[in-house]
Amino acid sequence: MPDPSEIDPPEPDSGEPQVKLRFITARPDLEPARRESRAAINAHASQASWARIRERLRQGTGPQTSQKKPVHNKEQRRARFPDDRASSESELRSSNGDGGKRPGAGFVDSEEELPFRTAGTAIFESARVSSLEFSDVDPFTTYPSRLAKEVAMPIVSEVNRFLQIILLPNPHRQEQSIKQQWIYRYMNDDVLFHMLCFSYLARASTTKHGLNPINQRAYGYCYSELVRGLNRRLNNLETRYSDEILFAVQTLAFHGRAVEDDTDKPQSPSQGPLNSMQLLDIYAGRLDAVDVHLKALSKIVSMKGGLSEIKFPGLAAMLSYGDLLLASRYLRKPVYPFIPLQISPQHVLDAVRRDVHPLGQLGTGFRALYDLLPSDVARPLFLTLHNLSTYSLAVDDYIMGRSQAQDLGALADQRNFVQHNLLSRSLGPDGDVHSPKEDAIVLQQACWAAAVIYSLIAVFPVPHRRAPFAKLAYQLKHSLVYTNNLLTSRWHDSSSLLLWMIFMGALASTANDEGGGEQEGCKEWYINVLERFVHRMQIASWGALKDQLLNFLWFPSTSDADGQQLWTEINTSNPFI
Repeated sequence: MPDPSEIDPPEPDSGEPQVKLRFITARPDLEPARRESRAAINAHASQASWARIRERLRQGTGPQTSQKKPVHNKEQRRARFPDDRASSESELRSSNGDGGKRPGAGFVDSEEELPFRTAGTAIFESARVSSLEFSDVDPFTTYPSRLAKEVAMPIVSEVNRFLQIILLPNPHRQEQSIKQQWIYRYMNDDVLFHMLCFSYLARASTTKHGLNPINQRAYGYCYSELVRGLNRRLNNLETRYSDEILFAVQTLAFHGRAVEDDTDKPQSPSQGPLNSMQLLDIYAGRLDAVDVHLKALSKIVSMKGGLSEIKFPGLAAMLSYGDLLLASRYLRKPVYPFIPLQISPQHVLDAVRRDVHPLGQLGTGFRALYDLLPSDVARPLFLTLHNLSTYSLAVDDYIMGRSQAQDLGALADQRNFVQHNLLSRSLGPDGDVHSPKEDAIVLQQACWAAAVIYSLIAVFPVPHRRAPFAKLAYQLKHSLVYTNNLLTSRWHDSSSLLLWMIFMGALASTANDEGGGEQEGCKEWYINVLERFVHRMQIASWGALKDQLLNFLWFPSTSDADGQQLWTEINTSNPFI
């Protein structure tokens, strides 16, 4: 038998040198081997390109010959490309419980049947390899799936791009990044491979153009293979509570039904910047969470003994992030502790604030809390609000391109840290504003609700279709009624703080959210109260009002336009301005 490491190509034309192709290591560990692999791939690409050029020249000058495209009937195609659709669809129906198939599951008999094949070691077509990034995609069809390489490789490329976005590796770190470890693992594990391919296709289905027919069938195939692999490992006591199982269940939990994309519709209040950092806009807006999988996820984490028992690199941080998404949407305390992808962000946040920062006065007004609340209540609340304002300074550095700006990975950890800390200060999951409370608790709740509104606008911008703006405006309104009566005797010390809280509530009341019931009419109430406040405080212009807001929490590049609009409404309806 010939040596499989060297394959003779077809006989070349006379006068052309004979070239031999050889196989190379798919994942070389040493730099010399990497250079050799790159050189071999480039050489293959060059030879294939010249061969096609010569072939086109010959066809253009020589006699034209017609070639009939071979036709295979369905039985022949099934013999060449077998699949396990029957068992896949059976497991898929059983996994859904009601016997229905997930959208896109299964395959349709047609002449455009999607081919599947067992992974081999044959090299890609050289032209296709030359267009791919060597360090990004395995140049051999060694992935753990029967998806045809023409279908799989574009998906693999998008999966690797997703890992870059969600993990945000530090470019200055010398050790192996979490992204590299994830690539190695999923390219050697069939459950992880189909899981990440399914997650990409689920995200792609939320775009305006959706999935093309081939990717739609690939979506169903990856989902059914993921379910099959999960069932197999769940039936094995050794793998039932493995990190890989946990990762796969989390993926199912956060890639549910896609909701309507309304990004082109005007939204109020404005949100940003960094709306899409770590795909917040998709996971908090376009994709639904699946309750049954969320319950299974919680059970597996509990059986493992908590996030501290997870060894899969970066997985605990992703579970913490997913929990934070749900907590932000439903205004509840996070279930899991905060876990960063990189280093703890508290030390980095402390180094952000500087006296010469253009927005350096942010957060300074919250020192009034020490005069209004007991110290044991004022201190943790003040630190939480201080971190929110400091993170805003870091974001302003980034969007303005200042030398002090940090990389996106550090900003993502800081954002998740301050949001986790803020939501952990919630006084209860139901946000009951009618039950009797101590005076200090009412003021604390009002300040917290106003801070959450600011966070959903400029720190953790959950898209409008999911952001609880209407609920926050309603809760804050009732707290402010009580707080205003409470602080009347200390008006001069608390007026600016109350003005900021009222203004944040007014912004939330402008959201295009169908609150209904008691939540209706909040905007009119806020406008009326603002009219009296600006008249009593003798605020005669938007600039003077903005100066007051900047002492607390206000992000000018995001909210100035909304603030000016509210000022116009106040100015129009108040005869004293």
